[in-house]
Amino acid sequence: IDTADRGGPGGRADARLRVDANEAWRPTEAVRRIEALAAYDVEFVEQPVSAADPAGLRHVAARSPLPLAADGSCVTLSDVPKGAEWADVANVKLMNAARAGAPALHAARAHGLGMMLGWMIESNAAIAAACHLTPLVDHADLDGSLLLDADPHTGVPIDGDGIHLAALDDGGAREPARGVGSDRGVLRPVRGPAARNHTGQFRERSAYESF
Repeated sequence: IDTADRGGPGGRADARLRVDANEAWRPTEAVRRIEALAAYDVEFVEQPVSAADPAGLRHVAARSPLPLAADGSCVTLSDVPKGAEWADVANVKLMNAARAGAPALHAARAHGLGMMLGWMIESNAAIAAACHLTPLVDHADLDGSLLLDADPHTGVPIDGDGIHLAALDDGGAREPARGVGSDRGVLRPVRGPAARNHTGQFRERSAYESF
């Protein structure tokens, strides 16, 4: 965190930090850890407590100095209203709710939640499908195919600069040119409007935009 936050060797001065606890913490432990993370200007903390403990999640939300994101608590469309009881952001994954993908995002917005597209361990084909929904969301975390040892699909080139949709203009995938971070057809992080979270604070949202 120090390296990323301070722009030291191997880090980036403009890095935005997000923490995914992946349901690992107990409620009181989560509050303590999130209070410590607040010093690093973390954008939000994802699923700090088990989805099976909604009372614990509400306990954390009432005390957290940082926005919280629902992941395991927002698997299906019907989960969204429950997640809205404590979360600031809903992380929707098409591999969890393929048929409910767009409706779940609309439901999240209707409940005043920020919207995020996430991933399971999935192929480039699944990432390409999720790209179609990025205009609807505030946050996009769609690099899961990079963790595959061998991806059977090579539809959309992805690297550290973004998701290179322009590479498909010729009807097939090709390697993106170097330094294409601002080319048309590249999904890259941009700043979005301020959003009020459950603590009443105003924080700047991130978003993904197609150029």
